[in-house]
Amino acid sequence: MAVPHLGPIAGVIVIGLLLGGCGGNKACRSSTVYKEGDNVPDIRIPDGLSQPDTSEALPIPVPSASAAVQGEEGYCLETPPKYFERPGAVAGSPEALIDRWAEAWSNKDAQQLFSFYTDDFQPTEGTLEEWRSARIRQLADPEPVRVSIESLSMSPAPGGQMQVQFVQRFESSSNSFAIRRELLMVRLDNNWFIAEERVTDVL
Repeated sequence: MAVPHLGPIAGVIVIGLLLGGCGGNKACRSSTVYKEGDNVPDIRIPDGLSQPDTSEALPIPVPSASAAVQGEEGYCLETPPKYFERPGAVAGSPEALIDRWAEAWSNKDAQQLFSFYTDDFQPTEGTLEEWRSARIRQLADPEPVRVSIESLSMSPAPGGQMQVQFVQRFESSSNSFAIRRELLMVRLDNNWFIAEERVTDVL
């Protein structure tokens, strides 16, 4: 069976999609050619060539409306995966919260970081205000830093709480170090929060 040569045709299609997509500064609701794709006739196989074999073709999944991001211009791209989210982390689990907590550290977002703690959280040293001020000073450092979580382990604690241990690694262009943390997490209104926090070792 003859193998059809569709290289130039496929190239034209790909270029057309790239030029008509939502890239650059184009709004997702702007008039684009690719939105009329359903009305374009099927590709015609030139005379003398056989139809391509589609028996092993990979189907393109239909995107779900719930997964789309709605911005000022309406639905555009689907939500990208979280950079810090570890494979297998269940949404709403203590492990997922720790990933988001580390992301807030890397993003230097103090308010987001504080939102992961209970309202009555008390640091092991100093007052809550002193602890908050120290965290804000840490996050105000303009040098970019990536915070990652390693060797995470969890064990149930009395009262439905969760004991969490992990290594928190800080990496920047000028410095790199790690500390071992231990957290006590509680579940309130179906959400996990940090009730206690302590550094147990500097690595």
